Amino acid sequence: MDRTNIREALPADWEKLYELVKTNMYDLQIELELPWSRNAIVRNLSSKIVSISETNGFLQGFIAFERSNHLQFIHTLQVAPAYQHKLTGFRLFKAAVKYASGSNIRTIQCCVFSNNNAKHIYASLGFVETKNEHGILHLELNLESLDPKIRARLSFVMNFPRF
Repeated sequence: MDRTNIREALPADWEKLYELVKTNMYDLQIELELPWSRNAIVRNLSSKIVSISETNGFLQGFIAFERSNHLQFIHTLQVAPAYQHKLTGFRLFKAAVKYASGSNIRTIQCCVFSNNNAKHIYASLGFVETKNEHGILHLELNLESLDPKIRARLSFVMNFPRF
């Protein structure tokens, strides 16, 4: 039986995480004429909190984020092409929200390329665009004023206060 597991990334994972970023993001980044550096990507990922989704040791996707004060910033959420549109990204997002729920995090932010269809997924989760700068959308989700429908979708991972 296939079992999906979400776990913390290990140093041995960095190369396969880089390969997934390259598969998903290289063309989008080049289209926007942004630089590409394997070493910079691996260094960036290794400095973040990274959760991996895998089935039988096969990487489905990962989310990399960091926290400070009342803010959690998602640096990247990557899903392998074979697992896109199959709830892997939503499960990883929920893992990050669960991580936020154990602290005083009030806001989750992320950036997404304006030419990336993931912007629609973030919008469906309640993120709003706060800035569009050089083809990069800045998005924000206020956990304290979350839409009741989205709150219900995430309720089993968070202990939301009643507002």
